[in-house]
Amino acid sequence: PQGLPRACAAPQIGTGGLKGPGQSPKEPEQLRKLFIGGLSFETTDESLRSHFEQWGTL
Repeated sequence: PQGLPRACAAPQIGTGGLKGPGQSPKEPEQLRKLFIGGLSFETTDESLRSHFEQWGTL
């Protein structure tokens, strides 16, 4: 999308090493905030939303 940097890393979900063997992979979904900096002044809410929605609901 226009206004987004050409080199974007794909977001990944990680456990941070907190999950041990035998723990259920199904845990309640947690809501989080994410700071995204270094964007062009031309970046719009719509372009960010359409870019990141490919990985899930925002």
